[in-house]
Amino acid sequence: MGIPSLMYTTLLHPDYHTPQDRVENFNFPKLKKMADWMYRTGWKVANNKQSPNTEKNFKLER
Repeated sequence: MGIPSLMYTTLLHPDYHTPQDRVENFNFPKLKKMADWMYRTGWKVANNKQSPNTEKNFKLER
C-alpha cells in the first residue's frame, strides 16, 4: 500500500485489506463518499498551477 492510499485509511480495524474482509462489513454509502473525496482531492492537486508543498523529513506514523 503506497502513501497516497494511506492518506485515506482509518486503520481502525485489523481486517482492513486482508482475506478476512467480508462484503457484509462494507459500508457502501461511506465507500462512495470516500471515493468521491479522493477523486476530488486528486483532481484539485492535478489541476492546480502550483505543486503541493511537502514537509522535509516527513515520516508517516501508524
